[in-house]
Amino acid sequence: MKDKQSKIEKAILKFIGELGWANSNPQFIKKGNYLILSINHSMLNEIRTSLALHNIKCLGVSGTIEALTKKFLKS
Repeated sequence: MKDKQSKIEKAILKFIGELGWANSNPQFIKKGNYLILSINHSMLNEIRTSLALHNIKCLGVSGTIEALTKKFLKS
């Protein structure tokens, strides 16, 4: 899980830099085998672009962790 987090961190830092990183306020949450990235919604486009440029798959976007869990992480 740490290697996934590290890959995501590097992708974001490479694309939007340290100031963008600070503005996005990323927080990593582990949920089973999934890694959830919680960010400031105003930086969504930049974060999604940085992930896409590094071939990192994003399952989806949601306003809350609870809604995300219901939508994308059904057991």
